[in-house]
Amino acid sequence: MKRILLTAMFAIIATVSTMAQDTLTNGGFERWSTQGAFMIPQGWNVTGRPARVTSVSYTKTSSGQPTQNITRPVYDGQYALNLIGGTATNGAFVLGTASQTIKFTGRPTNFGAVIAYFTPTPEQPQVVIYSFKKNGAVRDTVMYIVFNLIPQNSAGYEPWVAINGAIPATAYRSALTPDSLQIGFIASSTANANASLFIARAYLGNAQVTAINADTKIITDVNVYPNPATDKVNFSFTQEVASPVSIQVLDLNGRVVSTVLNNQMLSVGVHQYNVDASSLNTGLYIYRIQSANGVKTGKIVISK
Repeated sequence: MKRILLTAMFAIIATVSTMAQDTLTNGGFERWSTQGAFMIPQGWNVTGRPARVTSVSYTKTSSGQPTQNITRPVYDGQYALNLIGGTATNGAFVLGTASQTIKFTGRPTNFGAVIAYFTPTPEQPQVVIYSFKKNGAVRDTVMYIVFNLIPQNSAGYEPWVAINGAIPATAYRSALTPDSLQIGFIASSTANANASLFIARAYLGNAQVTAINADTKIITDVNVYPNPATDKVNFSFTQEVASPVSIQVLDLNGRVVSTVLNNQMLSVGVHQYNVDASSLNTGLYIYRIQSANGVKTGKIVISK
C-alpha cells in the first residue's frame, strides 16, 4: 500500500459561501442509535465518551466585561456530536486498514466541518482522511491527508465555527478513481481524555461551508407589532444568513402558549409571521426568537 503523510491547516471562513452537498454517511449527525450506555451517530464508529447534544452551553470571560453564561443551539438540524477524549470515524475505522472503509468514488478538493472546541491550547483536534482503490487482493492509497484544527486562541473555538481545508493535488498519490474512504475526527492531538470537540456537520466536496459563529448576526431589524395587541401579533425581521429559526410565545411561568416556527430553515431576506392572540388572556407575555447563534427575547402585552 502506497502512503504519504500530508499535513494541512484549516482556514476559518467568516463569509457566506455555498453549502456542499453532504457526501458523508450521516454527515449532519441527525440519525442516532443506542450503543451500550451511549447514543452513537449512525454510520460512525465512536470511542471515548460521546454525547448527543441539542445545544452548547459555556462561560465566556472578556477583559473588563462581566462573565457571560451562553447557550447556543446546534448549527442546523436537531443534533450535534460532542466527542470527549476519543475519536469519531465514518464507517468501521481502523487507521490505515483499507478493509474497513465506506464506499466513496469522489476526488474532493475541500473538507469542511462546523465545530466548537473548548480545550485550551496546545491541545488541538485533528481530521485524518484516506481514500483507496482496490488493486487485486490489496488496496492502494489514492489520497491521504491530516488536518490540524488549530484553535483561534487559547480558549479554543466558540460555537459555531465553519472551518474549510483545501485538499491539494499533492494529497492524491494516484490518478485512479477511488472506490472507498476512511475519515476520522480525533478530539485531542495529545490523547487528552477530557478534550471536548463538538461537531455539527462534516462534508467532503468542492465548495465551502458557511460560518455561523458567536459574532455572526443572523437576525436583525426585529419588529413586533401592534404591542399592546388584542387578537393578533405580527413579527417582522431580516434574516442575514440562511439558518433554522424557531419563534415561540411564552407566559410568565415559561409555558409555551404559541409556536410560530419550529426550527424551520429560512432563507436570507425579510420574513413576516403572525400569532393568533385571540385565545390569550390579558397580560404580559414573552416572545422568543431562536436562531443558530443565540436567542432574542422581548415582551408582548395582550390587552382586551
